Amino acid sequence: MLSRSDIQKYIKNYSKFNKNVIYDFNVNDGGVADYIKYFMYLLQHCMNKNFRLHYKKNGLPLESYIPIQFSELYISQDKINNFKNLDSLRSLDTFENINNDIYYICKPNCMYKNFDFDFINLKFSDVFYFSDEVILNKKNIYSDNSLNYISIHLRLGDKHLELDKKDKKFVYTKWDEREFNSDKLSDLIEKNNKKKILFFCDNNSFKQKLKKKYPFISISSAKVGHTGLSISSKREVLDAASELALLAGSKEIYSVSYSGFPLVAGKLGEVKVHKLHNQKDLII
Repeated sequence: MLSRSDIQKYIKNYSKFNKNVIYDFNVNDGGVADYIKYFMYLLQHCMNKNFRLHYKKNGLPLESYIPIQFSELYISQDKINNFKNLDSLRSLDTFENINNDIYYICKPNCMYKNFDFDFINLKFSDVFYFSDEVILNKKNIYSDNSLNYISIHLRLGDKHLELDKKDKKFVYTKWDEREFNSDKLSDLIEKNNKKKILFFCDNNSFKQKLKKKYPFISISSAKVGHTGLSISSKREVLDAASELALLAGSKEIYSVSYSGFPLVAGKLGEVKVHKLHNQKDLII
């Protein structure tokens, strides 16, 4: 595992590198976990190859709620507009062959084919951090100050997002439904009934029903939203970032269905994530 000093060394030598890649993450490119994991994956590639990685600031709320620790990596659209040679990186398969005189824009979709958590040899917490606003809001959505809790995360998928009819047109993946085993979920809760359990779900109705069935579990008061949708409010994005921070503060995380959210939380908090599903990585 590379250390923070390795990242600092990379930053120190930044100006000596000749090849440039610009990470461009915007609304509709994914949720909070995608925002983090694809940057980390690209940063690892750039550090391995001594390429300069730039993060294009798009004015997203996520950029202020979960910022990068190294301001040297940020680049503005105004500065990009002054570059004479720009191109889009369509796949990391061509990564080694990029030219010195071109700035290559890389969106998350250029990494879909190659992405692998195991490739990343950096601590996520050495690159990203939670802002003071997130730390404060974390206490607002879950007032219990106990640090000794386990987390259970269930994502039902975009098919089950609780949206008004007029807002459903903004969901591009209406078919997205995550598999999970309800018996495994029940067994997990019942076997850990003496522990403090914090349950997370992308569907509030399901969350409330489970709380009614198992009154001893805890849920946050976060407003359920999806940070990858253009209709998400700033409040919903803040709550999503705050729930990620809560997950990262768990003793253990149980992932009941496939989602990058608990995996990234585990990386940020260096917390073990137990998978209770067999679904492989999804490209949404």
